[in-house]
Amino acid sequence: MDLAARLKLRSNDVVSFVGGGGKTTCIFRLGRELFQQRRKAIITTTTRIGAWQTDGHPVLMLSCWPTASAWLSQLHAQLAFHSVVIVVAKREDHKLIGIAPEAISSFCSFVDAVLVEADGARSRSLKAPAAYEPVWPPATTLAIAVVGVDAVGAPFNSTVVHRLEQVAAIAGLSEGELITPHAVASCILHEDGLFARVPSMARRCVLINKVNSEAQRAVAMQIAQIVAGRDSALDVVIADVRLNYVKVWL
Repeated sequence: MDLAARLKLRSNDVVSFVGGGGKTTCIFRLGRELFQQRRKAIITTTTRIGAWQTDGHPVLMLSCWPTASAWLSQLHAQLAFHSVVIVVAKREDHKLIGIAPEAISSFCSFVDAVLVEADGARSRSLKAPAAYEPVWPPATTLAIAVVGVDAVGAPFNSTVVHRLEQVAAIAGLSEGELITPHAVASCILHEDGLFARVPSMARRCVLINKVNSEAQRAVAMQIAQIVAGRDSALDVVIADVRLNYVKVWL
């Protein structure tokens, strides 16, 4: 099963990804699948992404075009040729700067899906949002919180976790303590956790990523059972997502 099918992607979905544990890889994997299916998609961010993380897709920078009609014309041309295009506001050094979350609804009529990175995690496997995060587009129809199963059993420190203070407050961990499945579930389920301030009409999904062994699958199932027991409306996916490979366990 491919990732798009397991996430139950719908036509004209605005899919916003938050969390850690391979979130950017998940976005670009999904972009690859849509490209292979000859479906049109826009990849964007409401924060920023590394300029090196484009996976070969063309980048359309709004700052390069003097009027809305000019960049819309360019967008149509790029989509006709490439089918998946990255849209950002501008480039600053090695970062591609995102667009205003309210502007994302204007893309929906051009493509089958808009894929949005709505926060950052500095390549850590677990995080909780700061007060100004996530930067959800109001048009979000599918909100996906990504966590890395490799966080479980690791010491609670900044090597594994982004925003230690927020995670400590939510999960009750002290620095150096081992991270548990309950701690990961707390980062997902807490009112100040990964789905904080999510648009009310969005479908919600948890993607437990980096699961590449039976032992990790068992740990991921523990997290999934805790999450499902406390919020039955959440869809839970267990997978190992890479750019050139996807294994879906659940």
